[in-house]
Amino acid sequence: MSMDRLRTFARRLRWPFQSPIDPPCTMPTFRTHLTPNPNSIKITTDAGPFIDGGMLSFNTPTEAEGHALAELLFRTPGLAGVFIMPDFLTVTKQPAATWDDVLPTVKSILADYFGRAA
Repeated sequence: MSMDRLRTFARRLRWPFQSPIDPPCTMPTFRTHLTPNPNSIKITTDAGPFIDGGMLSFNTPTEAEGHALAELLFRTPGLAGVFIMPDFLTVTKQPAATWDDVLPTVKSILADYFGRAA
């Protein structure tokens, strides 16, 4: 995927999706940001910190055991890694996977996770 195409795709991924006639949405907003690695996307939110402090990095589902959010994210087919800081999360997909397949599942998991935490 070219960088221009990836930028266009990332712009489309503004969460939550809401039309101008919908009532105000109280769901958290998630934003995607390009990274130098085309297989990784950085995600930020207004819902609060992803973790309380430090950093966490997981490259396999086994490594993610014991961390609720990372375990949930690794249920996403095509996901290769999760990097978590308090103010952002970066997900890395497997090279053969497409963002069209991976990001909707990640979005759903994050919305559910932060909805439960509220």
